[in-house]
Amino acid sequence: MKKFDLSIYKNPVPYFYLYDVYIKENNLVKESFLIKIGVTPGSYRKCRKGELNIGEKVIEQLSRYFDFRVPSDAMIDEIEKFLNKVYYNMYYKIYDSYDDDLKYINELINSNYVCFPIIDLINLYLKISSNKNVDLIYKENVMLFEKIKKYETFLKYSLTDLYEIVLLSFEKDIPENYWIKNYNNASAYFILSTRSYLKKRYIESLFFGNKCQQILFIDGNINRLIYLNYTLMSCLAHVGNYEECYELASRQQLSLKSIGITNDFRVNGCRNYIAISLIGKKEYETVYEEYNNRNDLTFIEEIAFIISLFIKCSKLKNFDEYEKHFKSLQIENLKEVQSSVLILLDNYLKNRSKTSISSLEKYNSMEHYVKILKNIVFN
Repeated sequence: MKKFDLSIYKNPVPYFYLYDVYIKENNLVKESFLIKIGVTPGSYRKCRKGELNIGEKVIEQLSRYFDFRVPSDAMIDEIEKFLNKVYYNMYYKIYDSYDDDLKYINELINSNYVCFPIIDLINLYLKISSNKNVDLIYKENVMLFEKIKKYETFLKYSLTDLYEIVLLSFEKDIPENYWIKNYNNASAYFILSTRSYLKKRYIESLFFGNKCQQILFIDGNINRLIYLNYTLMSCLAHVGNYEECYELASRQQLSLKSIGITNDFRVNGCRNYIAISLIGKKEYETVYEEYNNRNDLTFIEEIAFIISLFIKCSKLKNFDEYEKHFKSLQIENLKEVQSSVLILLDNYLKNRSKTSISSLEKYNSMEHYVKILKNIVFN
């Protein structure tokens, strides 16, 4: 797993690149301003290149003027230790100290250190990696991201990987070079896989997801691997590779069972993709035999069973069993979305109604089934 070394920020050189931006942001003409505070522009340029040994003095002078504190070497070490703790916890989805970490970041912000872009970057990484509402986090922190972007040169001295993770998360239009770059951290590939999926670029999502998988396996990051696999299952279903989708869902279900997870949303996710895959593979008899007379089906499994039951009855040219089961669902007592889906599904199975299949496309529960239904040949 990636570890960050901030020792370069004990050196004055990076801070000249920070002040290049900060002076401009304060609408100051650099050369006139430097002369005003007693720093020759030539000395400033040479210090920025590390050619003069008075760089530390110049940075202290600039920091006094702008009311910043220059962090001691011990403080840089403390921030480095904190950063690596935050990165480890967020990478492995450990949220026990999240609130305390956020509190400490606020203390650092209030301390007004000149290395503020580093603190802002840690702050934003912590927030986007949390288990909070993603859309809300992005909405609340767009301005912070825009602020961080201005200090890219300063941050890239030692924090390129972390900066890239934040940029890939926030940038609306990711530059082409970021899509084709080779990364040495799983988080970047995780984000690219997710963003490709949301754009319905499923082959790309699988490509980035597989890259991510390899690194997560090496790092033993089971928690993040579990969530990645659901994206991969969905991609595989979207591209019609139901065999691999079934195998991945089955393996994940067994893996969850091996670590004592047998009954929660993660297990249900595996069950759902197994059901979708079986219908996609046209294993209707298997679905019927597995799900018949069970009362613990998820809604996705129920849809699979209804399809398999209808096909069974269609072959027998006797729909009594189908009608009996459909009536037993007591659709009038279900949630509105579920009842709407089942009514539309029933209408499509019986009448091949184009209106019904079009209406089904808007429901998340039918995301994968619609394509499968269109390709089923009924007797």
